[in-house]
Amino acid sequence: MALVKITHSIFNVNCVNGNKPRSKKLVSKIASFQKFIQHDFDARYHGTSNFPVSAMHRIEILDIRILNADRHAGNLLVRKLDGVERFGQVELIPIGHGLCLPESLEDAYFE
Repeated sequence: MALVKITHSIFNVNCVNGNKPRSKKLVSKIASFQKFIQHDFDARYHGTSNFPVSAMHRIEILDIRILNADRHAGNLLVRKLDGVERFGQVELIPIGHGLCLPESLEDAYFE
């Protein structure tokens, strides 16, 4: 994940004063740029108690370092490594989002 500043014409806003549109101004936005990761499912319907403790600890340490205020099973991807239908060897992939690296701190919520 990376923090980016992007300028695109789709962000333009046409301000209309009567019938005369004002000149278009390019608008930039700050966003996160993320890589798509192939996965089999998210942890929302399976619960984190089914996953290796060491993998959960790595994600918890990451969340503390980036001040993630919203980690829950819905933003935790799971990739099966051994092809077993039920739980076997899995890789946990945390999803980053807008509540990481906050500009100010508020009450955090953790599952």
